[in-house]
Amino acid sequence: MRASSLSSAFSVLPPLLFKSNRRKLLLNKRHRYCNTYSINVVCEEASSPFQCERCSDTGYQTCQTCEGFGSLPSGGFSSKNSINFDKVLGTNWTALLRTKGWRHFEATAKRVDSETRSKFVTLSATCDREQTIEVPLVELKNREKWAAGWQQKENIEWDNEARDNSGALIGKPKRSRKACKRCQGEGKIVCAGGKKCKAGKAMQRQKLIQISVETRLKELSKSEEADVETKRKAKKAVKEMARVKEKEEQRKRELKSRFGGNDEEEDTEEDIPSGIKTKNTRKKERTDADGNWADARLRKRDELLEKWIQGGSSASGSDDDRQ
Repeated sequence: MRASSLSSAFSVLPPLLFKSNRRKLLLNKRHRYCNTYSINVVCEEASSPFQCERCSDTGYQTCQTCEGFGSLPSGGFSSKNSINFDKVLGTNWTALLRTKGWRHFEATAKRVDSETRSKFVTLSATCDREQTIEVPLVELKNREKWAAGWQQKENIEWDNEARDNSGALIGKPKRSRKACKRCQGEGKIVCAGGKKCKAGKAMQRQKLIQISVETRLKELSKSEEADVETKRKAKKAVKEMARVKEKEEQRKRELKSRFGGNDEEEDTEEDIPSGIKTKNTRKKERTDADGNWADARLRKRDELLEKWIQGGSSASGSDDDRQ
């Protein structure tokens, strides 16, 4: 009885559950082999309500450059974060992750490894000189760990959920006032999901069609073969498209001005600690050097001119005496 009931039960189950038949399963190209141990086979892609996972069929995806914020952070590690190792002593630093109970440090010593030639900087806590830490120079370039200068609380972004083992808040580089160039401050871009994203492809196609229509209308408005009425309608359509484009540009400008800065804005000298040279500081040093050199030449020229005048006056005086 028991064996017969089991055999009848197995005969009811679908053949998909048996190992020998699972290998012979022909899968659809749009689906993956997910779970064959349950009677209702549910595939991951088939269960997703959206065709495009990036934009959820909206046509827009989050900008990965700014992570959807619209503005860029002050920066993480970058080899271009130049630090002058020769003048690093005396510079001030702020630890975004509290180190040995303190955040404000000063560079008090430096060394170069004899074998690897790696450079290290010793930082001492400003309020407790006995607390020191040796940091590789490369790590000081990581703005997610160290901020140049003694930064105050309002100059650092804080997240109540991000804490270290002691419960202290972990700071983050404060976002800059410049809009993201990739998304123009919107925090989203047209989805690049490829063939799967129909909405993104439709938006890209619509943009290309709009450019093509605008070009054709401009050509039609200047064509000599078209009649007067057709030219008038074409010019009117071109003006309307230009008005819409101007509104869009105005909206983007207002969006960029929301961050309070622009791409041409330069860093002030207060934000740059001593020992760290940026492109602007190096340019200023060259300008100052050129100015000092020019001043020295002018002074030398004035001295020679003064000597020549004095020599000329003394010579004329001697001639008068002889007369």
